[in-house]
Amino acid sequence: MSDVQTESTKEWFQRVIRFKSLWVAIVGFIIYTQIGFFTVNPIGAVPEGVTALVSRNCLSEPFFNSLNATYIKMYGTKDPSLFEKVAAIQKAPTERIIVRLPYSEFCDYFSTVSVVDAIEEWSK
Repeated sequence: MSDVQTESTKEWFQRVIRFKSLWVAIVGFIIYTQIGFFTVNPIGAVPEGVTALVSRNCLSEPFFNSLNATYIKMYGTKDPSLFEKVAAIQKAPTERIIVRLPYSEFCDYFSTVSVVDAIEEWSK
């Protein structure tokens, strides 16, 4: 093969890679801004727990959200009472569920770790 063909082939592959990378970034950004995870940890009403892929209303709603994070934000406590759990369940995005998945400790952890850190920082 000649050097001209090799250079044009390299340039073509580089353009294809840049184009695909741009599309992956755009699709990833759209998914990150429009879709999120909502986790309900195992409790009496849902004994095995559930993680749902939900559509988000706005960017102020976190990518990882959970029932725990909701009542921590509402009441500022890590140990909720039954009343607080019921109040938090009523705020769950049940009408925006896209897919129900098995319970994920990963999603549950990342939904609460930032909230707990913020409350501990604020209380100092």
